[in-house]
Amino acid sequence: GAVEVESALGKGTTFRVTLPLTLAIVDTMLVQLSNGVFAIPLTSINDVLYLSEVQVSTLTGQQAIRWRGSVLPLIDLKKFFADPRMPNVDLNDAKRAIVSVAWGKQKSGLVVDKIIGKQGIVVKSLSRIMGELPGISGGTILGDGRIALIIDVPSLMNAALRARRGSIT
Repeated sequence: GAVEVESALGKGTTFRVTLPLTLAIVDTMLVQLSNGVFAIPLTSINDVLYLSEVQVSTLTGQQAIRWRGSVLPLIDLKKFFADPRMPNVDLNDAKRAIVSVAWGKQKSGLVVDKIIGKQGIVVKSLSRIMGELPGISGGTILGDGRIALIIDVPSLMNAALRARRGSIT
């Protein structure tokens, strides 16, 4: 967008704000991983719970919990995004949270360090230089100047499934 300012002495000032037609505002849940902030679209979220509320088990090499009568596989976002700057934290750390997400009939629990809260964000596309990032659909600039990456739940779940099958790393 653009901001124009016209000022005339003794007459006043006019501010014009022009926004692009493709401006997308999405309601999200902001979560924290180490010092990074990520945004998960609310349309994909079923529940939010804390690791202290559940028992984590391992089924066929995949960590999961029993939640609302079914098995919910867990995706630890620190491991998924594999950022060496993010310290390894025990998955059973009671301070961490699980964001239960769904895409079609698939459901997963995204393990995060902290729930920040709900916020409407303006979606910005990522540069072509970055290429395609599995699990990320764009970014946003938060009110405090920090950048948050927007999680693409379908892409994240598909990439996690392919990683479990050994077709990607």
